[in-house]
Amino acid sequence: MPRDNPNSPLSAGLRRMGPFEEQLDISSRRRRLLEDHIFPAAQLAPLYDREAVLHERLADAGVDPAANRAAADKARARAEECREHLAKTYPPLTIDTPSGPRIAATWEASVGKYRCPVCPALNGTTAAAIKHAETGHELPVPPGL
Repeated sequence: MPRDNPNSPLSAGLRRMGPFEEQLDISSRRRRLLEDHIFPAAQLAPLYDREAVLHERLADAGVDPAANRAAADKARARAEECREHLAKTYPPLTIDTPSGPRIAATWEASVGKYRCPVCPALNGTTAAAIKHAETGHELPVPPGL
């Protein structure tokens, strides 16, 4: 069967989403996340990012360019707020070494574990992340952190 056939098993009869349909889907997903009166920043940031891309595409296509560009900027700002919230909630895990403080790991909220900033290792506990960092996998702490 050809791929464009709406009855093919690949599409299961579904039509492709355009930017308007995708925006409605994103809005619905965001509303469901926020209805629980929580702020799931790790899940919201990518939704806001995608929403910004869709608004930019609509503006580039000539659909109310001023309003869509403003909406894209607003969505980008919300995504950044989510990322800032995550950074404050889960600051990097630091350790003291003879050469000064070092970043041992950063919290990866999507998997609920500490991630080594140097290699792809994930550690479920603070102690495991520190032990891993003591093997030489650490980064200097940036000034002001």
